[in-house]
Amino acid sequence: MRTRLALAAVLAALASVLAAPAAAHAAPDPLACSAIGSYSRSGSSDTFWLIGTVDGYRYWQVADAFNNNYRRSYVVKCDGATIVSSADLAVTSTSGARCGTASAGAYQYAGTRMALAPLESWPGWVIETDYRYWRVNRWVTIGFYGFWMYDHSELAACLAP
Repeated sequence: MRTRLALAAVLAALASVLAAPAAAHAAPDPLACSAIGSYSRSGSSDTFWLIGTVDGYRYWQVADAFNNNYRRSYVVKCDGATIVSSADLAVTSTSGARCGTASAGAYQYAGTRMALAPLESWPGWVIETDYRYWRVNRWVTIGFYGFWMYDHSELAACLAP
């Protein structure tokens, strides 16, 4: 009976890893899992920047190819060249530890890219912003065993130095 309970707990934990991240609002580019690096598509004014990869999760920033204005960010979970799941990333922090680069505890640093962000108080003006990407894990215990498992991703928008 204990073996069945332990197996059920492991399967539930694995299912949550495979299901995360949640669905993205804007579809990720189909090349998100197969591209070796950053790229642009002909006929598009967008450049897709590969920020980093952490344990099969690939972090992307989309910026205007002409003036580097920030458009959006997303994360994809890959199985080879196939997108298993994806999620849009909204800014969750603008200061503090997420504006650093030190991985600690549940937070794994994935990378940074600078892009231009609009100044809401000054229409038409932009400011250099460092977008920092984070993979956030949670501690899961099964009996006496514990391990870190993917929970969600976060994005910080920090003033560029």
